[in-house]
Amino acid sequence: MLHVLNGDATLQVFQQACLPGDVLVWRDILAEGPAAPPAVRAPYLAELLGAAVRCHLARFPSVGRGVNEVEEAILSALADGPLPFSPLWRRVSRDARVRAHGMGDVQFAAHLRELAAGAGALLALEGDARAFASWRPALTALGRDVLARRRDWLALHPLHRWLGGVHLHPEGTAWRWDAACGRLVGDAR
Repeated sequence: MLHVLNGDATLQVFQQACLPGDVLVWRDILAEGPAAPPAVRAPYLAELLGAAVRCHLARFPSVGRGVNEVEEAILSALADGPLPFSPLWRRVSRDARVRAHGMGDVQFAAHLRELAAGAGALLALEGDARAFASWRPALTALGRDVLARRRDWLALHPLHRWLGGVHLHPEGTAWRWDAACGRLVGDAR
């Protein structure tokens, strides 16, 4: 299992619990902080830990659209029109890329809520805002443009998100997942 550790006390607890592989993986990825070159380290770790590391790295915005693979699967599932929450959840959760994330319906609803937030929303949510089971998400015009790769959501929607020990924010390195190469790439701001 992968764990994000913060501080030597946490490291000692995990080492005592006989989980050195988990600890060492994250210390290797993040040994030098968010500015470390994960593009060099990710292929080694992906080979070593396979799907778990790949799944984590695929939560970074993509090179082509600026959305992660879960968000991309949501947009793709809505390409033919709006769907009620439950049928959309079933369709997206059957996608091989998403199945590996082991996400529940509440986590899925959080993705929908983020995609529908703010001026650069990719989705419109019809239904009771407090009851996600009543939602009927639909692509906005911008959502259709991002799906078609005519627009990059990350360029329009700056992220403030932690992924593992990496803080994605507008002033930081714009790490992106390049699925074709199987690695993270970033600008050198």
